[in-house]
Amino acid sequence: MGPLSISVLLFTALVLSGGFAAPRAQEQREKSVIIEGYMENTSATQGCPSGWQKFNSRCFHYISQKTSWVHAQIHCIRFSASLASIHSLQEYRFVQNVTRRLGNNFPLAWIGGTDAPQEGKWIWVDGTPFDFTKWTPGEPNNRGGENCLEMNFGDQKLWNDISCKKYNPSVCARQAS
Repeated sequence: MGPLSISVLLFTALVLSGGFAAPRAQEQREKSVIIEGYMENTSATQGCPSGWQKFNSRCFHYISQKTSWVHAQIHCIRFSASLASIHSLQEYRFVQNVTRRLGNNFPLAWIGGTDAPQEGKWIWVDGTPFDFTKWTPGEPNNRGGENCLEMNFGDQKLWNDISCKKYNPSVCARQAS
């Protein structure tokens, strides 16, 4: 079973658990905004769709629409992507710059880390190894069931574990073609 299959199975389990359920009206608003904002970005440049930025063999895209972690992942899947995994300091700095390019000052954003299946065991939803971390000192602390990973947290703009129901912008990643 490949990383994509593992990712889909994990994600399905998280969704079916009901822990990430959003109110129906909010879910419908999210779907309409997300679909409107992305259907026109389909042309490829440097192996990445228009509006995506390339780092090594992957393409990254910042989505400013605030959604829950699970809805951010659903959005990424629609574009053959996943919430971003980060594997080095250089890649983290690059992804931070992707979030900043739209005029934001390093906004909080979802990336694809979660410990929902097993508390304290962090995994990337795309199935790649969790081989790099950039936690804010004292994190992850799991205060009140915090199972999802946001970036650009605090003064140092590092990682934080937070409730998956919080609404944040997000960063998707996919393989370059």
